[in-house]
Amino acid sequence: MAKPYASVIPDLLVGRLDNPGSFLPVDAKYKLYDERNIATSDIYQTFLYAFAYGEEHPVQPTALVLYPASSSAGTAHRLHVQRKGGAIGAELLITPIHIPTVLTEARTRKPGTMAKTLMSLVHSQLTSGPAPT
Repeated sequence: MAKPYASVIPDLLVGRLDNPGSFLPVDAKYKLYDERNIATSDIYQTFLYAFAYGEEHPVQPTALVLYPASSSAGTAHRLHVQRKGGAIGAELLITPIHIPTVLTEARTRKPGTMAKTLMSLVHSQLTSGPAPT
């Protein structure tokens, strides 16, 4: 039996109580990726999380990258790894988080646009049904 090289542990694993084994790995970055391209090493790292935890995913292995955005108008991106035959092997959802907006929503304890967007994104990756309101 081969000895493992290292553990693969993302910053956060989001799962469902009603569907054990279905996880969405989340990697939180501190870099302002709305001002530059995401680092290749961060892409490789997060794709590894997608493959490591994506066995039970309904569509294909998926992981979420969250990064601080300099404005609330940041744009989310999707990256794919394509297999030799053209099928998607894994997907990354790269999502900006405007920290002042998140802090305001947390202080008021009322989910606003940012919280609802994140909840909808996570829910859509763990299920095929509509997101809760």
